[in-house]
Amino acid sequence: MSPRNLLAIALFPFAIACGKSNSSKTDTAAVVTNVGRPRGDGGSATNPMTFNLTSSAFAANASIPIKYTCEGTNISPPLAWAGAPAAAKSFAIIVEDPDARKRLARICRDGMAAEVKDRVRNVETATWFRFSNRELEETRDGFNLEHNGKSGFERWFAETFLLRRDKSADPEGTFAKGAIDMARDQADSAPAFGVLTTTANTRSAQVLAGRAYARVALTAQALGLAVHPMSQALEEYGDMAPVKARLEHEVALAPGATVQMLFRLGYAAVTPHTPRRSLHDMVRST
Repeated sequence: MSPRNLLAIALFPFAIACGKSNSSKTDTAAVVTNVGRPRGDGGSATNPMTFNLTSSAFAANASIPIKYTCEGTNISPPLAWAGAPAAAKSFAIIVEDPDARKRLARICRDGMAAEVKDRVRNVETATWFRFSNRELEETRDGFNLEHNGKSGFERWFAETFLLRRDKSADPEGTFAKGAIDMARDQADSAPAFGVLTTTANTRSAQVLAGRAYARVALTAQALGLAVHPMSQALEEYGDMAPVKARLEHEVALAPGATVQMLFRLGYAAVTPHTPRRSLHDMVRST
């Protein structure tokens, strides 16, 4: 089976999904797209271009007929367009569900809430979390609050007064509740989510999925975007089963398919790289 038959990547700007919703609408009138970078990032935006997309199957701002959705026969509606750039080679049609981004964000938050319910899982997470710069320098691995976007006074206060390694296993403790709050804030701020699926869950499919995700991350980096995995909802233990089922429904996962990665995508402030141990610590001569 070729890789193209195994992999599917769905990008959800504004959290597009094919779950059930009352708002399957799209504007088929003139769509003005700014193809430049956002203002305020140090670069200059290009002049907007006007691209006109129309359909004979439904009017502008009207609901898409059920037959053209995953709740019907799931066929593509007839489309026509004008005003495309002369150099354009392909098009991507995006349908916005205004409520789907909120549903995916809630799934991410609930995934973290399920993750921290178990003391053993919390101990495992704390094994790789560094509660101070001293720990980070001593181990040269793991991550801390700064790698999660917390810095300055907020980080100092949390590390000094709130977070303690000997209390990190407690599902009702500050470490666990802080993880839920952070996941909620991260998901709520996401302008887009991405989902990577495979038609099977074999080892080869998982390897191909990992390669595809690496390409997504590298391409995003080249475009000045940031990618952040939010994959707690993909875990397969019992506590996560209801959240995982909601995710699979939200993305209209095909029977037998597997969601291999869920991530958020957007513009973000630069965070420090996680530390690395020296080569001599990893290589042993014989």
